[in-house]
Amino acid sequence: MLDNATVRFLGEPALWAAARVGLADLHGLWGGRNLTLEGDGRVTVELKHQPSRPDGHYHFRVTPAEVRLLLALFVDQDFLAIAPAPLRMIVPDETCSSITLTNARGQSHSISHWANDDSDPRFEAVYQALLRLVERTQELE
Repeated sequence: MLDNATVRFLGEPALWAAARVGLADLHGLWGGRNLTLEGDGRVTVELKHQPSRPDGHYHFRVTPAEVRLLLALFVDQDFLAIAPAPLRMIVPDETCSSITLTNARGQSHSISHWANDDSDPRFEAVYQALLRLVERTQELE
């Protein structure tokens, strides 16, 4: 296994079942989505103004293997080593996506990306994986 800041933050894979991942990607004007993934596989998605599904909260589960794969992506991308974008004036009504990783000890680390920031491929890889989880709401009745 890699040895990086994210590995040290999450601890041994046996502790990953107590981790949590959050995506805050909801703008007051434009809508969006929020997601919470618990280490035991529970997923909660909140959708607002999304063409794929009606507004609301959606709940489903993923397998322990899927949780481990997602957390392994955080490790592979060394999420904790992603540098925040430089401070700047934001554009009015600019959207911001924030990803939060919480370990078994309850410590959290968040990274935010504003729409006009330069793209970071590591943030983008994790963000796209979380959006794929959001898309699974389409499979729900």
